[in-house]
Amino acid sequence: MRPHLRNSLILCVLTLIVYAQTFSFGFVTIDDPSWIVNNAFVNSGVNATNVRWAFSFNTVDALSNWMPFTFLSLMIDAQLFGMGGGSFHLTNVLLHCASVLFLYAALVQLTGATTKSAIVAALFAVHPLHVESVAWVTERKDVLSLCFGHAAIWAYAMYVTGARMKYYLASVALFLCSLLSKQTLVTLPFLLLLLDYWPLYRTSALANPLAATTDEGPAGSVPWRRLIVEKIPFLILTVLFCGLALYSQTNPMEFAGQFSLPYRMLNAATSYTEYVGKTFWPTGLTLFYPHRTISPLAGILASGFLLLACGLAFVWRRRKPYVFTGWFWFLGTLVPVIGLVQIGMQRMADRYTYLPLTGIFLLVVWLVDDLVRDSTLRKLVLPMITALSILLLTLTAFQQTALWGDNVALYSHGLAVTEENGRMHQMLAVALWERKDLQASLRHFEASARLLPQNHIVYEKWGSLLREMGQTDEAVQKLQRSIEINPQYAPAYFTLGRIWESRGDLDKARELYEATLQHAPGFDSAWYNLGLIDLKAGRQPEAIAAFQRALEINPRHASAHNNLGVIYLFQQNFSQAKFHFEEALHIDPELKQAKQGLEYMKSQTNGSR
Repeated sequence: MRPHLRNSLILCVLTLIVYAQTFSFGFVTIDDPSWIVNNAFVNSGVNATNVRWAFSFNTVDALSNWMPFTFLSLMIDAQLFGMGGGSFHLTNVLLHCASVLFLYAALVQLTGATTKSAIVAALFAVHPLHVESVAWVTERKDVLSLCFGHAAIWAYAMYVTGARMKYYLASVALFLCSLLSKQTLVTLPFLLLLLDYWPLYRTSALANPLAATTDEGPAGSVPWRRLIVEKIPFLILTVLFCGLALYSQTNPMEFAGQFSLPYRMLNAATSYTEYVGKTFWPTGLTLFYPHRTISPLAGILASGFLLLACGLAFVWRRRKPYVFTGWFWFLGTLVPVIGLVQIGMQRMADRYTYLPLTGIFLLVVWLVDDLVRDSTLRKLVLPMITALSILLLTLTAFQQTALWGDNVALYSHGLAVTEENGRMHQMLAVALWERKDLQASLRHFEASARLLPQNHIVYEKWGSLLREMGQTDEAVQKLQRSIEINPQYAPAYFTLGRIWESRGDLDKARELYEATLQHAPGFDSAWYNLGLIDLKAGRQPEAIAAFQRALEINPRHASAHNNLGVIYLFQQNFSQAKFHFEEALHIDPELKQAKQGLEYMKSQTNGSR
C-alpha cells in the first residue's frame, strides 16, 4: 500500500475512533438552540429567503456573527437529513477529517517529510483540546473554516513548489471561503510568511541546506519585496474581515469595560502558558473557563516563560528553524482570541486552539526527531513513544467527547474541574430544567446569581423557570432584576408580558411586548403575542399585520399561519385561509385547528355544489 494512502486511512480511522460516537448525540443547550434548533432560517433548509438571510447582516443583529458559509452548511444538513442532531455531528466529523487530510497533504508538500507530517496530522486529529470544536454543532464554523484554511495552505505550498499561478489563485479563493465561514484565520498572511521562512526556505536569511548556492544568493530564495507583494491579496481580505468581525460584535466593548488593560495583559500571558500546559497534559478541560484573580507573580512567571521561549526561537532560528516557525505559528494565530480585546465572558476556550496547536505539534515532532537523529532511540524507542502518545491522546479525547452526549454530564464535569464557575451553574440549571428536575435547576440558578450578581441572563432564565412553575410573584422579581441590570434585554420584557397576559392585564402585556420589540425588533414571539391580544380585542387588521410580521421574521411559525387562516376564514377569504392552514400543517402536521379549518372549507365547498 502506498505510504500516503496508508497514512490517510490511519488518520481517518483515528478521527472516527474519537468522534464516531457523536453520530448518536443531540444538541447542547448552549448556542445550538439559537443557531440551529429554533432558528427558522436554518431548520427550514435551503431556499432563496434563507440564503439571502445567511448573507445579510440580519445575522449580526440576531446572532452577533456574519458567517454565511457556516449558516449555509447548516441549512444543507437540515435540508438533506432533517433536524436530528446526529446528521449535523456527522458533517462536523467529516469536515474535521477532511481538515486532517488537507493538513497532512500541506505538510508533505511543504516539508517532504511523510512520517513526521503524518504524526503532526494525527496529533491534530485526536488532541483533546480540539474536541470542543468538533463535538459542538455550533462550532461548525471552526471545522468548516479550518478545512478551507488547511486547503489554502496546501494550495499555497503547491504554488510555491510548483510555481503554478492557478494554485496561488486557489489559495486566495480558499482563504476567502475560510473567512466566509469564520474570521479566525485572519492571521494566514503572517502564517504564510513563517512558512516562507521554514520549511519553504524562500528568504535569503535562511538558505535551504539541500539547495545549491549561486552568485546572487541562496538558490530558491525570494526577495522580501516579492514575498510581501504576494501576500497583498491575503492582507486585503484580512483587513476587510477583521473589520467585519468587529462590526459583527454588537457591542465589542461590552465586556472589555469589565476588565482593565493590565488584567487583560496578565490574562493573555497566563492563558498562553495554560494552553501550552494543556497541550502536553490535557486535563481539566471544560466548556467555560471563568475569569479569576491573577497574582502578579503568576503574571511575571508566565511573561518570563513567553519571553524565554521567544528568545530561544529567535536564537535557534538558523540552527533549528522549525522552532521559530512552530512557536510563532502558535503565538501569532492565538493573538485574535487571546483576550487582549475581550469579547464574551470566557477567560479562555479550548476551541481557540484549533488552529494554533499545530505550531506546537510541528515544533515538538521536528525537534524530537532532530535530537535523536544519531541515536539508536530513533528506530527502537521513538516509534513506541509516538504510538503510545497518540493512543493516550485518542483515549482522552474519546472520554472528553463522550461528555458531549449529555448536557447534564457536560456541565457537571465543568463544575467539577473549575472553581466559582457561575456561568457553568447557569448552563447546568438550564439543562436540569430541560430534564424537568426543577428543584435542582433552581438551586443552580441561585448559585449562578450568587457568583454572577450582575448577569442579567441568569435572572431572566431564573424568572422564566419560576413562571413555568406558577410562582409568578417571585418570577416578576427576578425578571425586574434582569431589566434593572440590563434595561435593553428583550427576553425579560417578553416573559414579564406573558405573566401579565396570563393575569388578564392585556394593556400591561401589550406595553411589555412593545418594549420587547423596541429593544429587539426581530423578536417574532412578541409580534405573535401582540397579534393574539389584537385578535382577542377584535382588531383584525392589526392582528393580521402582527402575525404577518412574525412570519417575515420566522417563516416556520405554524401558529401564526394558523391564526391568519382563522381570521381569513372568518372574513370568508377562503383562498388566503386555505393557504395559511396548509402552510401551518406543512410545518406542524398535528395542528388540529388548521385541520378543522380545511375540513370546514371542504364541507362548505361540497355543500354548495
